[in-house]
Amino acid sequence: MAKVDPDALALAWLHARRRFEAQAGRSVPASDRRELRDLTMEQLAVVGRTPLEGLERDQARSVYGLPESRFEPVCEQMIEIGLLCLEPAQGGPGARLRLSERGLRTRSTLDAMQKATLVAMINAVGPELSARMLSALGQAFPEPG
Repeated sequence: MAKVDPDALALAWLHARRRFEAQAGRSVPASDRRELRDLTMEQLAVVGRTPLEGLERDQARSVYGLPESRFEPVCEQMIEIGLLCLEPAQGGPGARLRLSERGLRTRSTLDAMQKATLVAMINAVGPELSARMLSALGQAFPEPG
């Protein structure tokens, strides 16, 4: 098997993704996309990385991947604008972060746009290559159990 240059492959994926993002954007109503335009990249990352069941605040820093100096300001701002909720941790001290109703709607829009982008890419490469990619992904990320 030929050795693949990771940088070249990443650039190819990036080019393909950009090519199909506009198509994917049309699959989501403009009113939903408008909400995303008002958010920073940090906020979008937090919305996308927050598990639907929420997470303990002390775990959030590593999950979100924010620099230590940005963690508190970003979380506080997201709570203030209604994307995150802070609630008491179950069965102990501490706090838990979870997506608010607005945050869940925003997450749904993000997921719909990302899925539409991937579907457009899959359709472009055709069924044979898609099946090979699915097999490769299955080998790289086997189902637990």
